Amino acid sequence: MYITIAEVIDKFPAQLIMNLLNDECVKTVDWNNPCDPLAKRLAGIISDAEKEVNGYLFGYTLPFQTPPSVLSVITLDVVLYYCYRRRMSNDIPGYIQKNYSDRIAFLGKVAEGKISLGNDTPDETRYFAVSYTDNNFLDY
Repeated sequence: MYITIAEVIDKFPAQLIMNLLNDECVKTVDWNNPCDPLAKRLAGIISDAEKEVNGYLFGYTLPFQTPPSVLSVITLDVVLYYCYRRRMSNDIPGYIQKNYSDRIAFLGKVAEGKISLGNDTPDETRYFAVSYTDNNFLDY
C-alpha cells in the first residue's frame, strides 16, 4: 500500500475530495470509518490507483517491503485524477490531467527500464536512480 485515506485528506483539501465523491449529498464524512460511503469510495479509488501504478512495475518484486517514496507521490496524483474523472470526466482541470499524464509517463519509463525507482531494482547495473520533487497543489 502506497498511500492511505488520511494521506489523501492531508495532501488535498478534505472538502474537495468530499465534493468529488459525494453522490449521497451527505453533510459530513467520517474518513476513519470504513463503512462511511465516501470513505469506502475513496478506499476503492486508492486501490484502483495502486493497481494502475503496479501495472508498470512488472520488473520489481511486489509488494515492496519499503515502497519508494516516489510511488506515494504518483499514487496521490492518480487518486486525485480518478476522483475528478468520476465526477467530471469531460471537464477535468488541465493541471490535474497534466499531473496524471506526467506520472503515467514516468511510470512508462520505469517499465521500459529507463528510470529506476532507486531501490529493489531487478538489475542495478542496468538502471539509474532519479530524484523526484513533489509538486504542491495550491490552486483549488
